[in-house]
Amino acid sequence: MSLLRRSPLVLSRSLLDGVLILPSGADDPLALNESAAEVWRRWNGSRRPAEVASEIAEVYGHDADIGADVESVARMLVDHGALEVVAVPPP
Repeated sequence: MSLLRRSPLVLSRSLLDGVLILPSGADDPLALNESAAEVWRRWNGSRRPAEVASEIAEVYGHDADIGADVESVARMLVDHGALEVVAVPPP
């Protein structure tokens, strides 16, 4: 998947059980559960979903491959304008 970064125009607020984000131009905020919020919090700088998944797996000791879950959250955040594509990998 592409290199992604947080949109500089997105607002976010940490909650007890997740994160509330408001991408630029959105009418309603997007509530992220604890798992999706963990992905959002780790998106500091330009990264690929696989990098974030690897970091989460290392920190929490997940044996299962969480790459598909992180990629799914990343796609949802891109679709809502919270993450943006920095570079597309070559074909």
